[in-house]
Amino acid sequence: MISDLAVAQEIKRLVFQANERIEESMKLVETQCPSEEFAVYRTAVGKVVAAMLTAIIEPLYERNPSLKPRGWDEF
Repeated sequence: MISDLAVAQEIKRLVFQANERIEESMKLVETQCPSEEFAVYRTAVGKVVAAMLTAIIEPLYERNPSLKPRGWDEF
């Protein structure tokens, strides 16, 4: 995917930052919306997070193994 290590590091940072914001949105929905809406939202969020990991992070790590945290493959 991205061969420039500095660019790859920044992409990784931004993607994980986006993931944190998505998690914040889940907490908001969980505390402010009916449980049925939260269940639907949680499913949608799961799809988005999975796509970010499989389409961006995994290829980034494959091209730049030094960015991969220890134990990443154990999940």
